[in-house]
Amino acid sequence: MRIVVDTALNSGSAEYQNMGDVSMLQVAVVRLKRLWPSASIEVLTESPENLSKYCPDAKPLSRGVRDLWIGDREGLHSFMFTRFYKNLPESISSRLSGCIRILELRWPKFLSLLIRCRPVLGDGGRDFKDRLIAFLETMNNADLFVVCGAGGFTDDCRMWNWSTLNTSEVFILRKIPVIMFGQGIGPLSDPEVLSKAKTLFPKVKLITLRGGRGGLAILDSLGVDTSQVLTTGDEAIEL
Repeated sequence: MRIVVDTALNSGSAEYQNMGDVSMLQVAVVRLKRLWPSASIEVLTESPENLSKYCPDAKPLSRGVRDLWIGDREGLHSFMFTRFYKNLPESISSRLSGCIRILELRWPKFLSLLIRCRPVLGDGGRDFKDRLIAFLETMNNADLFVVCGAGGFTDDCRMWNWSTLNTSEVFILRKIPVIMFGQGIGPLSDPEVLSKAKTLFPKVKLITLRGGRGGLAILDSLGVDTSQVLTTGDEAIEL
């Protein structure tokens, strides 16, 4: 069994500086390992060294590649089509981008084959190609996607919202279960984020909340069935 874990860790040198976020990642990895002792748990990270330090039972999966994959695809497209991509007319580059997006979501194994066949033309892309192939291999063979504890679904974390929702969308489209643990939700009023969440949240298998205040009402407004939600912190402890 292969489990992919997303986090609320910061980026760059600050990635493992918030010990609250690190602790939530550690708890998620430990509990997943207890449930599935033989599972391969792969965590999206920019620092394999720090992941090994804090979560020795987890394996690193390139968060940088993921961010290109589901976010700004300029780097990915430039890699696919080398330097010619930047010189193409916008109408053609847009169509190529659309084709890649369709392959990403509908025929990922075929896209993986194309990337494997793409030579490294002395462009310094060997490391990126290796990390991209490893990422795609995991995405194509994952059994579960887990978003560990976070207070990210708020108006202050728009970029994290998009990253997490877009990654979840890839797994949902591939019929791979998505679970979100220990989430703090709200205040959340961004219409674009809410629209995306309304499409995806009802398809998430389980969402556990730090507390029910505000979060339950938001999930209800997004069409999430109460059977998919548990309150595991704050109010649950008080009760």
